[in-house]
Amino acid sequence: MNIPNAITIFRGLLIPIYALLYDNPIYANIVFAVFFLGDFFDGYFARKLNQQTNFGKWADKIVDHALALVFLILSRNVWVLAFMTLSIIKGIATILLFKKYKVVMTDYFDKTPIVIFYLGMFFRYDWIFLLAFLGRVIDGLTYMWRFNKFKKSKS
Repeated sequence: MNIPNAITIFRGLLIPIYALLYDNPIYANIVFAVFFLGDFFDGYFARKLNQQTNFGKWADKIVDHALALVFLILSRNVWVLAFMTLSIIKGIATILLFKKYKVVMTDYFDKTPIVIFYLGMFFRYDWIFLLAFLGRVIDGLTYMWRFNKFKKSKS
């Protein structure tokens, strides 16, 4: 197991702790801050140490969205629901593309909506979740564009 994957697994272990502390925003935000820093560092070390793996790409997305799902259940916010719905659709598309082309496409457009979503989780303002939703829409459009570019390069 490499360092980035270990950090990602640690982040996954923080999710139930966050859920237990959700009603106490100070403690929940401390756990969330550790989670967020872990998200930054797992990606940083994966690139810096050249330890990017398909497991890491998948696990990172799963852990990110698992925390978001826990937040959706606990917050009952309509923009969180909209964001998660688009994220699930994109997740299904990612799985289908991986099955057919054996590729996981990720870039900064992919991470930007989740970072905005994280800010919403920290501050708990509806307008931040709206921005995250709009970011996910843009991310979905760029994902389709990148896929078409990828597909053309393979034909």
